[in-house]
Amino acid sequence: MAQKVDSSVRLVLLRTGIVLDKDGGALATMIPLFMLFAGGPIGTGKQWFSWIHRDDLVNLIIEAIANPAYQGVINGTAPNPVQLAEMCNTLGNIMGRPSWLPVPAFAVKTILGEGASV
Repeated sequence: MAQKVDSSVRLVLLRTGIVLDKDGGALATMIPLFMLFAGGPIGTGKQWFSWIHRDDLVNLIIEAIANPAYQGVINGTAPNPVQLAEMCNTLGNIMGRPSWLPVPAFAVKTILGEGASV
């Protein structure tokens, strides 16, 4: 349930995509699989993937705090989402590894449970 905020308070609602960084999160989980030549998209790979790099997110948060012009809903993502298969192909190309082995959807559901549908 939404709560009212006093009109004298500046409110920023930051909506982010999946945060990527080689040292944590989704990308850190994917890199070892690609290193073992076992990387690829989850399921069909047709899922849209909105993302933001950790450094960009940190800079956005700092700017939103410091700059009074920031107010309301702010979308913190790369300008264009990509399909997961494209993202995996790009990661494979950068790492010099193929992106050939899709992870079956049932395996994701088994590992992540309810989190698989997020």
